Amino acid sequence: MDPAMLRTVSDCAYLAPLAEEDKRWLAGICVRRVFQPGETLVRRGAPADSFFILRSGAVRLETDETGEDAAAGLEDGDLIGVEAALERAPHSYDAVALAAVEAAEAPAELFRARLEQRFEMTSALLAGASAQLRGAVNEITDLKLKSTTKRLAGFLYG
Repeated sequence: MDPAMLRTVSDCAYLAPLAEEDKRWLAGICVRRVFQPGETLVRRGAPADSFFILRSGAVRLETDETGEDAAAGLEDGDLIGVEAALERAPHSYDAVALAAVEAAEAPAELFRARLEQRFEMTSALLAGASAQLRGAVNEITDLKLKSTTKRLAGFLYG
């Protein structure tokens, strides 16, 4: 097994609650992928046959056709497309490389089959998702409670 791939899986906050055995298994099925600036990792409306763990680079998520409704700021260890892969749904956004990107690609079907076999892995992923959601709720709550001036000051100086 590639030690760098295991490090990528282990460093992902969403996957952190997984047992070491499950992290090793996931690292073993991942494939290293490289994307050049402008290349698309996932395309809105396409089936989610896999998902990615960002190893390095910058990715923009575009949620509409114009590219104007976009969110940047994905960091190393962030997951791309896992929600669609778990739901067996098409991707709801385009993920476009802004700079050279290295990612670990995991096949969705194998991942879902493993989750069906190992309740412990499913439970650990739920804990990871819950922690991510809690962080997002705290961030949204913090933003809603601050005045526009305080939010702008926090953005500029934070």
